[in-house]
Amino acid sequence: MEILQEGKVSFISFDHDLGTDLGGHDVATEIETLVHDGKILMPEWAVHSANPVGEAEITAAMKSAEKFGQQS
Repeated sequence: MEILQEGKVSFISFDHDLGTDLGGHDVATEIETLVHDGKILMPEWAVHSANPVGEAEITAAMKSAEKFGQQS
């Protein structure tokens, strides 16, 4: 998350299940917030998760972030 918050990520590929307390959706919503707040540029992204519900959640958050990024 620190690397994201510093604006050092230009591409990210998501998995939903990260094996930590945070999941891919948590990372995607952090990106959504950071882009909305103008703190980072919208990174390129892909989802490689085999979890269909997680993939849908990540995709929704990232599409929302893209809309915020286009408003800048």
